[in-house]
Amino acid sequence: MQQTTHRQIDMKIKNKFFFQTHDVLAEKRLDVIEYLRIKGVDNEKYLKAYDYFVVNNAQFDGATIVKDLNDLPHLPLAAMLHDYEYLTTLKSVHWTSWIQTKVRLDWEYGQNLESLGKGTWIPYTRAISLIISTPLYPVFIIYKKITS
Repeated sequence: MQQTTHRQIDMKIKNKFFFQTHDVLAEKRLDVIEYLRIKGVDNEKYLKAYDYFVVNNAQFDGATIVKDLNDLPHLPLAAMLHDYEYLTTLKSVHWTSWIQTKVRLDWEYGQNLESLGKGTWIPYTRAISLIISTPLYPVFIIYKKITS
């Protein structure tokens, strides 16, 4: 079994927000709580995702295409929640309901972007793009496994 080096991990990770010290991440968690309070958004699901990535930092890649949706410096909250739901929910659903679940999560991503003040055009364009790409997603997963 080949060991992954720090350099290899560093090249694969697109967002390094969760590679900060636990003290810094604890302070940033308070920033997340305050930001969501100001936006009038319930923080429970966001904090669950945040805490997940504090432990599983290499799994977070954030907004992979458009980098201008950060709510806090280097932290796009809707993308964080979307990544978390992909990692936890999609892995646990039966293949017969996988597409329906992915489409629901992608649409909720658009709704979350809108609730965080990103307008309506960009959130739903992104959600629809993700939904349209759904048939290509399994091909992308297989490609990633082959090339890594």
